Amino acid sequence: MRVLIIKLSSMGDILHTLPAITECLSNFPQIKIDWIVESGFEEILKWHPGIQHVYTFPLRAARKTPKLFLTDMPRALRAVRSQYYDLVIDAQGLIKSALLAKIIKTKRIVGLDKNSCREPFASKLYHQGYNIPWSAHAVVRLKQLFSSIFGYPLCLDIDYGLSKSKFINPLKVPEIEQNKFMIFLHGTTWQTKHWPEKYWQELILLIKAKNPGIKILLPWGSELELARAQSLAKMSPQAQVLPKLSITELAYYLSKAQAVVAVDTGLGHLAAALGTKTINLYGPTDPNRTGTIGLNQIHLAVSQLGNKAYPCVPCLKRQCIFIKEDEHMTPPCYQMINPEMVIKNLAL
Repeated sequence: MRVLIIKLSSMGDILHTLPAITECLSNFPQIKIDWIVESGFEEILKWHPGIQHVYTFPLRAARKTPKLFLTDMPRALRAVRSQYYDLVIDAQGLIKSALLAKIIKTKRIVGLDKNSCREPFASKLYHQGYNIPWSAHAVVRLKQLFSSIFGYPLCLDIDYGLSKSKFINPLKVPEIEQNKFMIFLHGTTWQTKHWPEKYWQELILLIKAKNPGIKILLPWGSELELARAQSLAKMSPQAQVLPKLSITELAYYLSKAQAVVAVDTGLGHLAAALGTKTINLYGPTDPNRTGTIGLNQIHLAVSQLGNKAYPCVPCLKRQCIFIKEDEHMTPPCYQMINPEMVIKNLAL
């Protein structure tokens, strides 16, 4: 049986789907699984030994560079249409992913039903939709979806199935002794998810006072994140700005770190998938639904502090109602998670 998974993005969503793949293949090892994903995330899927082939779909890139709709997009569609699939699973639950499923050569498309997917109209394009309660975590929901599709009993164990042998040691970075460094994942896409920069600075100083021998690595993925990393590195010689790394190279360091401190970002989910101890900081988002899940995960969430000053938490909004649109401030609720709380959980 040949199956195609459609889960285009984001990094966290893709990682959330991998435990379902691992469990499915443990029950039906004969199934051949391919995947179609947004360009830039294919590295992650190549770490899972159960995924046979990865198609890239440059939708995000085409939005920024419209001419790609005439070049790269048709090429990507021809590639995925070159294979017939016994089953296509839309694990994204969006109209764009459902439309993409309709052009695949298959007789059966399945996904979440209208009460379970993020864009209910998408379910109208499936041959069958499955009702999966919203109350469960995203990882569990996807495991429930796959167990319902293939008819095997749900197991609550979480196994991302990643092969660490696929990770690359970036030789351009001096080797750092294993377990003698931690990583700060300070970058994220939403303005509201950013922890105050002064808190990152204070955290570096607290670590310097408690454990002056440990390194703090600062990765970055944009010019804005690079500027923040450089600013933070000025706080202590312990802090080091990493060069621009691929996801596979950064995964190498995340897998060997003593600990990670992360805002709500895809790389935080990667640290969780690798079983690295991670202090995850949540302001506007809900860790019960989409937080990191796996070994050694600690959640510090405003929504769990029981403060009545911000009844809007978790708002799940990219823009804070307390901040004007042209301002670049941290949401006031997020300031309830201070560096002392983080250092306590790091247990240096």
